[in-house]
Amino acid sequence: MRRVAVICMAIALAVLSSAAAEIALEKAARIDVNPTRAIASDGQIVYAGVGGALNIYNIYQRDFPQLVGTVEGHHSNIQKIIVDGNRLYVLWEKEGLEIFDISDYYTPTLLGEFPGFESPDYKTFMDMDLDGEVLYIGGADFIASVDVSEPFAPKRINYADMNGSALKIDYHNSSLYIAAGHLGLGKMFVPNPEQFFFQGAQTGVYT
Repeated sequence: MRRVAVICMAIALAVLSSAAAEIALEKAARIDVNPTRAIASDGQIVYAGVGGALNIYNIYQRDFPQLVGTVEGHHSNIQKIIVDGNRLYVLWEKEGLEIFDISDYYTPTLLGEFPGFESPDYKTFMDMDLDGEVLYIGGADFIASVDVSEPFAPKRINYADMNGSALKIDYHNSSLYIAAGHLGLGKMFVPNPEQFFFQGAQTGVYT
């Protein structure tokens, strides 16, 4: 009997603890928007790729997020957003890279674009990662490194064809890791931004 009482008490405590945890979670606010594929935050400012636009929200008042700016005029979705100090890097699926000055986050100022022209080398842009003044960009059938030290004129450093799409990339300690769909996980050795060397793949074969 005593054992049954102890078990019942333990169950009751578990239920009460669970209920307390649920009660402690409180929704502060919600922003109803179109499909969002990319987001980045910097303090109380949140940048979100919403449909074919870049929306800027101020979340200082957590129960009333405010839309404070929008960048429009594009024909594709945003794939990745990176905030680095006063620089905002936005990667559009079709248009490619745009670099903004966000000293005034209400009105981002466009500084430069990459590639800035139509090219068969760049069909679809998928992901990017920043390492200092070098930006690594992955897309449909390519990997590229771009010098962004001069934001008004980004320059391609290196380019490598791929037989798969670099859906997600991550640069770390001279290695570029690539999630490439049916090819699985791939790795490139990048001793410097001018050189790419394939080291291996999880399942498929990179060429």
